Amino acid sequence: MYTNYLKTAWRSLIRGKIYSIINVLGLSTGLAVAIILSLWIKDEVTFDGFHNDADRIYRAWVKEHYQGDIFFNTVTPFQLGVQLSENLPEVESMTRYVTLNTSIKKDDIIEAEQLFLVEPMFLEMFDFPLVQGSVSHVLDDLRKMVLTEQSAEKYFGSEDPIGKTLFIELENEWVGFQIAGIAQTPPTNTGFQFDFLIPFENTENLYSPQTRQSWTNVAVETFIKIRNGSDLTDFNQKVASFMDQQVKDIYAAGEYQVGFQPLTEIHLDNSFPVGILPVSDGRYPTILAGIALLILVLAGINFTTLSVGRSLNRAREVGIRKTAGASRTQLMIQFWSEAILTTAIAMIFGMLLSWLLLPAFNQLAGSNLILSINANSVTVIILSIIIIGLASGIYPALLLARMNPINSLRGSILSESMPKHQLLRALIGFQFTLSMCLVCCTLVMQKQLHFMQNKNLGYSHDQIVTIPITKAGSRLSEVITEGNNIAQLLEDNLSSDPNIGDISISCHIFGTSGWTNVGYSDPTTQKFQSFNVNQIDHSFIPLYGINLKQGRNLMDNNPADQKSVIINEAYSEAFKINVNETLQAPFESFRVIAVSDDFNYQSLHQQVAPLVLTTDLIAIIRTGSDVSFNDPNPKLSIKVRGSKITDGLATIERAWKEVTEIPYTFTFVDDIIARQYQAEKKLSQILSLATMFAIFIASLGLFGIVTLLVNQKAKEIGIRKLLGANTLNIIYHFNRKFILLILLAGILSIPIAWYFMSNWLADFEYHTSLHWSIFFISLCLIVLIAVSTISLQSFRAAIGNPINSIRSE
Repeated sequence: MYTNYLKTAWRSLIRGKIYSIINVLGLSTGLAVAIILSLWIKDEVTFDGFHNDADRIYRAWVKEHYQGDIFFNTVTPFQLGVQLSENLPEVESMTRYVTLNTSIKKDDIIEAEQLFLVEPMFLEMFDFPLVQGSVSHVLDDLRKMVLTEQSAEKYFGSEDPIGKTLFIELENEWVGFQIAGIAQTPPTNTGFQFDFLIPFENTENLYSPQTRQSWTNVAVETFIKIRNGSDLTDFNQKVASFMDQQVKDIYAAGEYQVGFQPLTEIHLDNSFPVGILPVSDGRYPTILAGIALLILVLAGINFTTLSVGRSLNRAREVGIRKTAGASRTQLMIQFWSEAILTTAIAMIFGMLLSWLLLPAFNQLAGSNLILSINANSVTVIILSIIIIGLASGIYPALLLARMNPINSLRGSILSESMPKHQLLRALIGFQFTLSMCLVCCTLVMQKQLHFMQNKNLGYSHDQIVTIPITKAGSRLSEVITEGNNIAQLLEDNLSSDPNIGDISISCHIFGTSGWTNVGYSDPTTQKFQSFNVNQIDHSFIPLYGINLKQGRNLMDNNPADQKSVIINEAYSEAFKINVNETLQAPFESFRVIAVSDDFNYQSLHQQVAPLVLTTDLIAIIRTGSDVSFNDPNPKLSIKVRGSKITDGLATIERAWKEVTEIPYTFTFVDDIIARQYQAEKKLSQILSLATMFAIFIASLGLFGIVTLLVNQKAKEIGIRKLLGANTLNIIYHFNRKFILLILLAGILSIPIAWYFMSNWLADFEYHTSLHWSIFFISLCLIVLIAVSTISLQSFRAAIGNPINSIRSE
């Protein structure tokens, strides 16, 4: 019986070829978009979920309450993990790690790399399988190391690296590490993107004993695995009591809190401070899931509208079937069979299309998604076909099944023309409402990206190259001294080169996060205050074109400027300090020689914070009571002049290699600034593609409805032409039935798009405006597409021979 339903459904699809093609094309496009977005969403929400016992692994965090202020960190004191694992039986295991930017040498090749310093438990707690080596032995010696397959190939090619030695720069010395293991390269859906692992014990030479034993200095990320059956609420209470005892000489009860974040929630939870592991915006998977669902709905609406539209053509078929004894249930099963068969065919083409589009999407999203077929995916595919088929076919099936057989045989089932059918009008309007919402959102995101890329940040950043100076294990003061020497040598070598402009050295570069922040207790008010600080030289201000509202720039080789600082306008307003005044206590030994205009030295998500520019970062750090920073090692900034950028870069590289063995790696400041908005750029690009597909699907459905309408009104068109109607009259006749509907849909979409985009823009401290032109352009675009779609098909009908359409009358 069911075979007969499928055969009949297949014959029905063949008879209405053009409508079947439209349905399959629309559904397959919608399914392809939904499949790709679903793969990306799954990859995001299952980040680090592949580890065994991932549900029992937590990252520790620390929250300190100090004089009314709260300091929240996901990096913790060295001793936290050890104390918890030794004193609380609920902790099954613990591991700590920290990253280190340094240089690696093999033969005469020196490369800048990032190392993970991990405890042996790291490879037991997290599932990063070893291709060679034993988990229990690869890190059991201070001078052993693990490479990933990718890094092993980079340094050794096809050679077996086990037992060979790489040299790592630690404390200004090249230290040999024997390769004891090779790990699989970490997948893209983990935050632990390492290339090299070395034993955690090496931190003993990198951090002072005071730092390693302190409860107030944070440096490492700590992960614990809770025993099966442990009650997390009870465990947190025990931790709170335990920590109160440990820090009672420093903090009052409850002022030093330790909590735990589930491993699987780290990636998408940006409410926590950014630690070593990267995080993403947890809203984006929800946004893209909504877009995928909307596009599927648009494709399903196409099927519904075309099926309803064809009801008149199939009325006699239904009447004959009912007269022959077919029940309502049998008719509904028949029409559902057609819907499910159409969906199954569309699913095949949709999977093929998604397979073809996936490489381009991976490149766009920076992912490594793979479309694989397994038992679970087959189940999902079958369920999706049934659900989409039933959902999109339910109304047409009910409508056709309840027809009166007498009226059906007379062909009088519908008394109104199709565009006046209320449900049909509502569905078409809904499609274009959603389409215009997506167009508006895309234009707003593009406008915000353009705003961020072109906003005057208060400094020049064109053709400026930055080069990091790293010397692992060295004191910050030593690295700064080394950086100053390199800068002076480069300036001497490059001063006569016409392709090279100013050269400057600073501890932080524009567009990066984690600038040195110095906190202190105001002696007068006892209130905790903080400001950002950057060490610069005399060339920094002119190189970046920063405008000084008052005062003068730092002078070269001027001992008096050792204690001189430049502050920004935000600092001046916050602390009521001006030129020729000293900084507030306890920094009164520093004198302000200039106030600069505010400039956006960090992301436009953030308001410009108070900033001090100094030639002696170390002195300010030592004066403050609470200091946090991310990579304060010095960076060179070099201006490349003219259009011959490649020649300028080659000149800088030659000079660099003459003056230092530190690996030469450069980045354009422009690229660093642009990288801050990479997530927004990816979302905008994905939304743009989704919008194109949505418009295509909506236009496809409109094209099908107009085609159906033209066929149903063929005789009317012929009579109109015989009575003198020209081509434009007929095109206008069809357009006016839809344009008012689409205009109404566009107007309804405006408050929806406004609401969502207002919330999105609120995340930026500096953002573009929601100008009326965005919505006007979106409306014009949608109307233009609709008019073009309708006019194309109605034009073909209008130029036809009217005799052919009324021959039988």
